Amino acid sequence: MNVLLNKGRIDGQEIIPDAAIEKMWRSHTIIGKDKAADGNRYFKTYGLGWEIMQYNGVEVLQHGGAYSGALTMIGLVPSLNLGIIFKVRHNGKVINKTIYLAVGLNKEGKKEPLGMWLSETESAAFWIGVLTNIRARGVEEILITCTDNLSGFSQGIKSIFPHAATQICVVHQIRNSCRYVVWKDKKTFTEDLKRIYTAPTKEMAAAELDRLEEIWRNKYPYAVKSWRSNWEELTVFFDFPLEIRKIIYTTNLIENLNGKIRKYTKAKGSFPDDNAVKKAVFLALREITKKWTQPIQNWPIILNQFSSLYEDRCRL
Repeated sequence: MNVLLNKGRIDGQEIIPDAAIEKMWRSHTIIGKDKAADGNRYFKTYGLGWEIMQYNGVEVLQHGGAYSGALTMIGLVPSLNLGIIFKVRHNGKVINKTIYLAVGLNKEGKKEPLGMWLSETESAAFWIGVLTNIRARGVEEILITCTDNLSGFSQGIKSIFPHAATQICVVHQIRNSCRYVVWKDKKTFTEDLKRIYTAPTKEMAAAELDRLEEIWRNKYPYAVKSWRSNWEELTVFFDFPLEIRKIIYTTNLIENLNGKIRKYTKAKGSFPDDNAVKKAVFLALREITKKWTQPIQNWPIILNQFSSLYEDRCRL
């Protein structure tokens, strides 16, 4: 179990003696993903400062610590935010590979899978390949994308679909910010964050960010800095009416779909090859999409808004 404690030092200065670090730890059992949800509420109630959170594709056991500025984190199991990890036999060994999905809305406002891609690693180059594949199969235009903040991803989108608006997922940004915040401050901090992304306008959101910075910059400078650094791509959704905002500011659609696919495939421990994985996911998708019979909420309003905003690019 790898413990990321910076050896009790912050910015090179020792703030926690080695003896104190030793006293902070007791043995903990790693629990499986299927049991993590049930265990989480007990952790929060009885864990004496411990909690389970999600960050960058892993489920993290975090302790706020009794020392100001100290944060202890242990990676537990994948949370699989934008992909689904499978164990696959490859060259005589079993390795982790990830299925990534793309989902769009058709003219009737119904969700529709655009494809699935299997990869050992996620990178901007990988996603450029995905977008190139989508374009080669006939997608002429992408109006809006919502992604995590993978380095180089936004630039990759622009290289294939230069006119696409790129929104960084606000939920991912919140998770990334909260990894700098100790447990006892997290509720108040996230409430202050919520004032930003629920503001009626971008200008009012900027004022709320100023307020957040004024309150927290001394205690959690990096948590605030990440909002400043990504501000333009975090606030793209403010350029759209409220109905469109609700469907573009997070990647929840993909995350929910991934969760349903995992329910269909979790009984299989590992797969003999890539084709077996793709077949299992395809069969799961076929069952899941049978229920995609209704358009998303407020689709007639959204359709009119898209037609007005993208009159020259949107042929609906």
